[in-house]
Amino acid sequence: MTCFWELGFDGASITALEAAAGIDRRQLSRDYGNKRALFLQSLDDFMVVAGERYLVRLEHEGSGLDDIATTLSELADPSRQSRGHLGCLICNTSLEPITSQDDAVRARVHAFFHRIEGAYRLALTHAAEAGEVRADPHKAARQLLGAHVALLCLARSRVSDDVLADIAEQTLASLR
Repeated sequence: MTCFWELGFDGASITALEAAAGIDRRQLSRDYGNKRALFLQSLDDFMVVAGERYLVRLEHEGSGLDDIATTLSELADPSRQSRGHLGCLICNTSLEPITSQDDAVRARVHAFFHRIEGAYRLALTHAAEAGEVRADPHKAARQLLGAHVALLCLARSRVSDDVLADIAEQTLASLR
């Protein structure tokens, strides 16, 4: 997964995948079939890990503005993430040619973006019910999806932490 995350689908050669996995191409072929199948499994694995890291707190009953603030704060601080300057495998993949060429890849990318939006919408709905925000949860969830993706893409490009913090802070302020 890390090899694809660092190099992208096209950049991750079989040789690089062998080295990253610590197995030879025969084992890769036997265990996964081909590079595309390994990539799809990596996307699936990433969605589980990233979902647990960032979305579960937004998806629980009783989530609200504090959970949104925590998520944005973590996204804005790549040093708090084990691979923060790699951004997000799904965001990175969305920019690659394979996403427009492969229905299975595109479906995974869209499904994860949909999950992000839904997680924010749920937390915003709870926050609105608690009187914490006035924003329309459906429209604001899309704004938060945009901020979420932007923070991860900008972290990968290594913009300054101040820029990331300002985006997170202003996004949160716009909800109130």
